[in-house]
Amino acid sequence: MPDFRDPKQRDAYRNDDFAQPRFDHRKGLFPEDQDESLTTQFSLTMRDLIRTGTAYRAYREWGKVFEDMAQPAQILKVTDDLIAVLPRYVEVQKIARRMIDAYPDSAAARVLGEMMELGDEELTTHPDFATRLHQERDTLAANVEAKKA
Repeated sequence: MPDFRDPKQRDAYRNDDFAQPRFDHRKGLFPEDQDESLTTQFSLTMRDLIRTGTAYRAYREWGKVFEDMAQPAQILKVTDDLIAVLPRYVEVQKIARRMIDAYPDSAAARVLGEMMELGDEELTTHPDFATRLHQERDTLAANVEAKKA
């Protein structure tokens, strides 16, 4: 490790202008023959997968420790947050799945796949999931009230 307080050692690195080549997201995410009506949704899909996927993970992880929570009522907020974003979460998972299936060897498919692994795609896109989530929220609310008593 150079001592940059020493002018001689510092001078050895003065013209070091190496920079990693920038990734060209316009050409590097999908193959050239891409269906742009699908692939132009990549950035918005990633943004929303992050936002909605985070709400889902919070719901799943906090649900595991509900019994040990100092403030169990907080689980209701987490569940309500997921209920609020669930329609968009289902929608972006379907869009992401279409992109992954259309271009499985692309850099975009790899990144989307990593985001999809954070959620339970089969569970959350099931038509009954929203109904079961609302029922679970009602049960949680009853449990919170029971703990207060």
